[in-house]
Amino acid sequence: MKRKFIFSLIVATMINLASASEQITLPLKNAFDIKEIAWFKSAGSASVTGKASLTLKNGNVINCSGFNMELIPVSKYADERILLTYGNNEFGNVYIEDNPPKFSPDVAEYHSTVRKTTCNGEGFFNFQKLPKGNYYLFAFLISEAKDSEGNVKSEGGAVMSKISLKAKESKSIELIK
Repeated sequence: MKRKFIFSLIVATMINLASASEQITLPLKNAFDIKEIAWFKSAGSASVTGKASLTLKNGNVINCSGFNMELIPVSKYADERILLTYGNNEFGNVYIEDNPPKFSPDVAEYHSTVRKTTCNGEGFFNFQKLPKGNYYLFAFLISEAKDSEGNVKSEGGAVMSKISLKAKESKSIELIK
């Protein structure tokens, strides 16, 4: 029963997000705990490589060439943010024009606990020396384009996948939505 209520709440939130004309701020229940993700600061022997792309609402595809990729360690705080943004904690996308939510509290330390790379000219990314653990992998594919009236607007969004790495594991990911 509790899961059904939570699912209904998430669906209602996502519907509100899709129809909102302004970005909303959602309260978070879980506190950010740096001790929960202390392992993330260590060097490791795992790696993640792959490619990423996002199909826009108009059918055009943006690949990650020149765009940022990020890895964030799984935590209770991250889980809650991801669930409220993507509607699940496994795989999904969000479009910038749907006004993804902001969060309160929006802890600065959360944003600094991230590993970043940029996709190369062929649209491939590479993370090396990662410790074993559970991560959220993000491709942020946002560009500017002119609308039919010549106004410049942002288009694109983000694609997310939860991944798990073992020591010495090399994983290849296609983050395509």
